[in-house]
Amino acid sequence: LEGHFSTIEVKRLKPNFLYDLAGMLVRGSRGACLRLDHGGGDAEDCCEFNTVFPGIISKAAVGIRVQTASASREVDRRRILHYIAGTPLSEWSQEPPREHPK
Repeated sequence: LEGHFSTIEVKRLKPNFLYDLAGMLVRGSRGACLRLDHGGGDAEDCCEFNTVFPGIISKAAVGIRVQTASASREVDRRRILHYIAGTPLSEWSQEPPREHPK
């Protein structure tokens, strides 16, 4: 359900949506921090203690290579990658694509 809402439903409501990021502040003031994409280059930071979203989290998120990630079960890894790539359900028994524009 969360995967559906955070990809399909949000795209319907915010067509220019690219990302939402969540992180935890672990140095200095500790607490949760969110960066919410409003589309069109606008984003909003929502952080406890009126801090700013840590740039290190944004930088790390851009470098994530989900295609090389692991899962506790191989079938889960394949399903996650197929879901992200938008592969038709009828093709999920095959290996997911190694690269995809998404």
